[in-house]
Amino acid sequence: MEFFDLVKKQPAPRNVQTNAAPMSQQQKALVELMSAMQWMGEGVGADEMPGGVAEFGMSAEKPIPCKTIFGSMAYRDSLRTADGSKMMAERLGSHGSNVSSSPVDRDLIRHVSGKELAKVFISRYQGRVSRKAPRGFRLA
Repeated sequence: MEFFDLVKKQPAPRNVQTNAAPMSQQQKALVELMSAMQWMGEGVGADEMPGGVAEFGMSAEKPIPCKTIFGSMAYRDSLRTADGSKMMAERLGSHGSNVSSSPVDRDLIRHVSGKELAKVFISRYQGRVSRKAPRGFRLA
């Protein structure tokens, strides 16, 4: 019997089989729940929130619409400076807004060098993720 024959016959460790599947099922369930929730069905399915009066993404009164927290994280990860540089984001807190019944979060956006670039406002409970970038930024 060769070494590879022994390896093939060894069962996978039980903890790998039992721990991997439930975690992915839990994550899937969470994403489905958050997508279905869309803040009680009031989610906007557009690149901009209707009725906003400020500059896109720079105020709680004209936040960037995103679908779920995971969607907002993907949006932030694709946000770039005008020259294409990556950025880092830090959530600063939540605010109320006249254009959304759901909370609007304020995020600090920094260049990878650490220089503060802007504070953007994201509404994380809308119908889809915006395909528009705030002035001075672009999406990858």
